[in-house]
Amino acid sequence: MPRALHAGRARAAGGAQAVLAAAQQVLGGAPALAVDYVAVVDPDTFAPVPPGQAGPAVIVAAVTAGTTRLIDNVPVLLSHAAGPKAKGEKRDAPDR
Repeated sequence: MPRALHAGRARAAGGAQAVLAAAQQVLGGAPALAVDYVAVVDPDTFAPVPPGQAGPAVIVAAVTAGTTRLIDNVPVLLSHAAGPKAKGEKRDAPDR
């Protein structure tokens, strides 16, 4: 599981969706692990981070290996990615 979380952190420049995709890809390649959840969440509220939001976040995951449930998290600093603008950010004027 640490490999998955660190793979996600390595994709932070691509935003929350890239982080989540990288972590899911690594976890999906580990047939001995049953994924309970993997998410990119706000560090204060633990609500899912919306696409396009930049700033601090936490990658959280829980998997089951045999009869053992493993839970882990890694802090990450998300950069802007394609998608909706971050809260409070001004939108560019349309080209005419």
